[in-house]
Amino acid sequence: MLRLRVLSALVLIPVVLVVVALGNPWLALVVALAAGLALHELYLLFAIVGHRPVRWAGFLGAAFLLLAAYLPPAGSSIGAAVVGAVAVTLVGQLARRDYGGALTDWALTLAGTLYVSWTLAHLIPLRSLNEPAFSPPFWRALGAPELGGGAWWILTAFLLVWLCDSAAYFVGVRWGRHKMSSYVSPQKSWEGAVAGFLTSVGVAVGLVPLLGLPLSYPMAAILGMLVGVVGQVGDLAESLLKRQVGVKDSGQLIPGHGGMLDRVDSLLFAVPLVYYFLKLVLR
Repeated sequence: MLRLRVLSALVLIPVVLVVVALGNPWLALVVALAAGLALHELYLLFAIVGHRPVRWAGFLGAAFLLLAAYLPPAGSSIGAAVVGAVAVTLVGQLARRDYGGALTDWALTLAGTLYVSWTLAHLIPLRSLNEPAFSPPFWRALGAPELGGGAWWILTAFLLVWLCDSAAYFVGVRWGRHKMSSYVSPQKSWEGAVAGFLTSVGVAVGLVPLLGLPLSYPMAAILGMLVGVVGQVGDLAESLLKRQVGVKDSGQLIPGHGGMLDRVDSLLFAVPLVYYFLKLVLR
């Protein structure tokens, strides 16, 4: 299993980084694809326990939200997009022949759309967050083309989440003794959670000189603390959904990693946090 996880990461991570470097619209297209796959897996989980989300309506609502994130200025159309998502997911229930459970199914259709699509869509405006302009010292030394600050902010978010998850996993496997929640996620321990949290803080501080982030060391530490908590909470939240339907993984799309939803669960909470944190502190 570990070998499969490593091999999959070695293949996928360079692809993700290339797409981030290319920026929008390529990044927006990949985000839409990832959101669509994750939403499909989530609706399958709902179906396992007898719910009937109207998938076409959920995907259309997701398209509204993703488009709002892409259209400039970023987020200016979010109000209209949310109204559209609410309306289309409710109207979608009218096409049913059996209205038993329609209220619950509408709520789950809309909740899935917001949970997966709108949270992940924050990668799109984060890539466009180029003020103040900066570039890593090593990148300038190489004479490489400027990518814009947004690319490095996305890399920062990814590194914080990925390394936090990795530290929590390996420390938990080796030294984990005190379980966080045997019902929600039997494999997660407090020892692993603390290791992930401290790793996130250390990485955030270390990235300030490495990437030339325009943050003070205390502000970087705060960002690391927030991601170290929120990213792990996002992982636990998805675990709760899976335990409710009695499955270990949301899918089998990525060898050794499970489904797309399994891979983005921490990012769903962490990326919006990074975006709004930066919008607040970089004024």
